Amino acid sequence: GEWTVTDPEDHGIAPAGLEEARAYAFQDDRHTQGVVVVHEGEIVGEWYAEGADASSWTASWSVAKSFASATIGIAIDQGAIPGVDEPMTTWFPEWEGTDKAGITLRDVLQMSTGLDWDEEYDPASVSDSEVATMVLGQPDQLAYAAGIPAEVEPGTRWSYSSGDTMLLSGVVEEATGEPLGQLAAERIFEPIGMEQVEWWQDAEGHTLAYCCLDSTSRDLARFGWLYLQGGRWGDDQVVPEDWVADSLEPA
Repeated sequence: GEWTVTDPEDHGIAPAGLEEARAYAFQDDRHTQGVVVVHEGEIVGEWYAEGADASSWTASWSVAKSFASATIGIAIDQGAIPGVDEPMTTWFPEWEGTDKAGITLRDVLQMSTGLDWDEEYDPASVSDSEVATMVLGQPDQLAYAAGIPAEVEPGTRWSYSSGDTMLLSGVVEEATGEPLGQLAAERIFEPIGMEQVEWWQDAEGHTLAYCCLDSTSRDLARFGWLYLQGGRWGDDQVVPEDWVADSLEPA
């Protein structure tokens, strides 16, 4: 249902501590859009940038990666995906017989594919950045991510890569016949009551698994609360409990 907003002191929380959090979040160089503090399932603190409120759209960036991971966990639980050790060639058969044939779904989830990816956002280096090239110039971002060459053996190097995460969009499409964003809407957004949400797609209709899930601060707080409850929402296990636990373990 709707969030209950309550006095933090009713939860044994000192207002002064919340005020320190608010001051930290809204420093000029942080560009904070909104803050929602939840304790024991109730909102005990909530603040927004000037001109915004609880119904305002909030742009999120790489938090979408966590939604993508959760959707993969659900698809595994449904039996649409065999497991994290399945080779990526199951969904990208063009990788068969190449130096990418050994990459597994686990490698993708842990950003250890070994693909030659540069996650550089400095405008001075944009011409050498795969993420900038993908975002700014590729109508089919999934095809671009899948075409990145291998550099090192999979599982031997961790490197932050939005390209790796974009591959999850193709995995879900091939495994379930649905776009990643549609499956997430059915299995996450609707069950936990995220009503105002849009997940961007590329020009070919592939959900941007790595980025750009827009919602409200309150609705994004629902996802945080879902994970604090081990993937459970009320009486429903939305995300498998073991998937949540594994997601929070270092690799």
